[in-house]
Amino acid sequence: MCRDVALASPVLASELLRRAEALTSINTTDYGSFWQRCLAEAESIKGIAETWVEETRLADVGLLDIGKRPASAHRSSEDAAHLGDMLVGIVSALYGQLYVIGNKKLPGSIHDVRYHEGDDGQELGTGSTELNWHVEDGTHSVRPDWVILYCLRGDPRIVTRVARLVDFDLSMMELEAALTEPVTLSLDTSFNTSKRAAKQVRTLTVEAGRLQLILDPAFTECSSDAARRVVRSIVAQCESHMLEFTLREGQLLIFNNRRTAHWRGAFDPQGGSSRWLKRGLVTEHADECAWIAPGVVAL
Repeated sequence: MCRDVALASPVLASELLRRAEALTSINTTDYGSFWQRCLAEAESIKGIAETWVEETRLADVGLLDIGKRPASAHRSSEDAAHLGDMLVGIVSALYGQLYVIGNKKLPGSIHDVRYHEGDDGQELGTGSTELNWHVEDGTHSVRPDWVILYCLRGDPRIVTRVARLVDFDLSMMELEAALTEPVTLSLDTSFNTSKRAAKQVRTLTVEAGRLQLILDPAFTECSSDAARRVVRSIVAQCESHMLEFTLREGQLLIFNNRRTAHWRGAFDPQGGSSRWLKRGLVTEHADECAWIAPGVVAL
C-alpha cells in the first residue's frame, strides 16, 4: 500500500457504517428518494469527512475500511448488498453525483461486479480475463470523475492496480505527442449495443489546468506509428508507477477516473470466484449531463 493513498479515519468509517446500516427502508430502485437521502447523510457527516475528501482529491486515490463485516455480520447476502449500496451512495454524495450512462449491461445506479461464467473472454469486470489499463467510459463527453469499488467479498487471487498521472515521468517529447496525436476509441463491451460507436480522442488533455487521461488499449485504434507509440508509452508509465490493492471485505476504494488508469488481473475461473464488488460512478459535472431518467444520462 502506498503512503500517498488518502486513508479515511476509523471515526469516519464507523460513522459511515452506522448511517448506512440505519437506511434499511431505502430502495435504490427509487433513485430520487435514494439519492436525496444519500445527500442528506453526506451533508450531516461533512465535518468529519472533509479531511478525507480533500486528501483524496489531492492524492487521486482514497481508501476507507469498515472492517470485515459484510460477508458475516448480516442475516443474508441481500442485507450485505444493501449495506454496500448505502455506503457507495453516501460516499458518492461526498464527491459529486452518482450516475450511470444509459444502455449499460449491468442494471441499476450501483453495479454488482462479480464473476459470471458467460462473460469469460470479454474485457468485463464480471469475467476472468485480464482488464488492461483503462479509464471508465472514455468515449463519453461526461465520463465519470470518480470510480468507487466497495468489497463485499474478497478474493486473494484478484489484484486491482491504479496508476496516477501525477506519478508519471514522461519526457517532453512523449508529453507533447500524447497531447496532440489522435487515437480512435470505441465503445467498450459493457454496453448493450452491437454498434461500437467510435470517437477520436487525445490520450492526454488539459482541463482546468490539470492533465487528464483517456486510455483503453483494448478498444483503441491507432492510424499512425506516432499514435501507437503514445499508447505504448502511457501503458509503460502505468506499469512503472502503479499502486496495488487486493481488496478485502469492508474496504472501499475510490479513485479519480480522469487522473488515473486502472487494471485488474486475470484469474483461473475454475470453481468460479467469490469476489463481489459494488461499483459506483460519480460525476462532478451534473449540470453538463443530458439526463434521460433519474440518475441516467444519454449514451
